[in-house]
Amino acid sequence: MAKHRKFTPEYKARIVLEILTEQKSLAQASREQGLKDSVLSRWKKEFIERSPMLFENESP
Repeated sequence: MAKHRKFTPEYKARIVLEILTEQKSLAQASREQGLKDSVLSRWKKEFIERSPMLFENESP
């Protein structure tokens, strides 16, 4: 059985930000980190979907 690797939230955020800011392409980040494109795509999607939560408790 394959062992799942664990990644910290900080690590995931750093990789996703590199992709979003176009410092690296998804394919390049995938090769460099040894991760499947689908994993990075899922992280990117989750990051974008959850980012509005950062601003939920701000006072107007």
